[in-house]
Amino acid sequence: MATLDQAILHLKKVFRCHDRLKVHEQAAPILRDMSELKILFEIIQKNVTSPPFLLKERINPVIAFPIEENPSFSLIAHVWFPLPDGNTELTHQSIHHHGLLLLTSVAAWGEGYESILFKKNFSVDPETDRASMDVEAMFQHRLHEIRFVDVYQPHVVFYPKDLCVTYALWSYDRPRRLIDGLKSKAWFQKMKKPLGTMIQKFHLSKSVGLNVKKDLDFYVQGGNLYRLKERIEYPKGTQLNFLKNLFYFLQRIGYSGPIHGKPMARNQPIQSEFERCHLNIPKVQLHKKEILNCKNIKFSY
Repeated sequence: MATLDQAILHLKKVFRCHDRLKVHEQAAPILRDMSELKILFEIIQKNVTSPPFLLKERINPVIAFPIEENPSFSLIAHVWFPLPDGNTELTHQSIHHHGLLLLTSVAAWGEGYESILFKKNFSVDPETDRASMDVEAMFQHRLHEIRFVDVYQPHVVFYPKDLCVTYALWSYDRPRRLIDGLKSKAWFQKMKKPLGTMIQKFHLSKSVGLNVKKDLDFYVQGGNLYRLKERIEYPKGTQLNFLKNLFYFLQRIGYSGPIHGKPMARNQPIQSEFERCHLNIPKVQLHKKEILNCKNIKFSY
């Protein structure tokens, strides 16, 4: 089995190809090989031994462990927490696509989550924002399984029955010299959000090849599907809640490595705890029945 560093080096070599669809196909077996507990422990240790990671706030119900970020791709481990009442009929986020980004994911630990993948040929009425979609597949993202989401392909994830982990590999659909070059600059990472807002304001997104969080999301209301022009973000949680759920996850998974240079304490059980502000968010947490019974969603697969 390869180490984490060896796997990342392998991915970098694969991304030398300019055909990004081919790249994601070639990356799939690498990600599958990475979905082993040994690699997950390496990812965890890489983060929890870094003091800035422990100072994070819980910005949404998922806890993210960055794995690799470079001009060609980003790779992140996501820890998915079940809802306090165990409800698996609610979506973690509104139905959405990722614009110009390609996504390949692998389930690395746990039983996974349920997801609906829609076809790319959706339509939106520009006057009413009423949308129509066809379902391509409904599936459980099971352990070691690879899933691919194309550009502009809507999908939605439901809260899992139990704790689970996936790795998400992101890249643009083709190399973009300007954006890829800027991503390697430290100042750009600090200014990325305000620069994105300015580029969007002056309608320059297409010219520079930048992906923006606009017209990406959809919600169900009154039995119809509508486009949500501006993404509804989860309210920011607390650092204390982040740490509590981080340590809960580490105990559940059996991690016994160091944390910021100190050994992991294992003698006191820790319970998971949701931020109240992350519950019952309209247009974000949709009920499965709303989606299945929506008049303008077709299940033709």
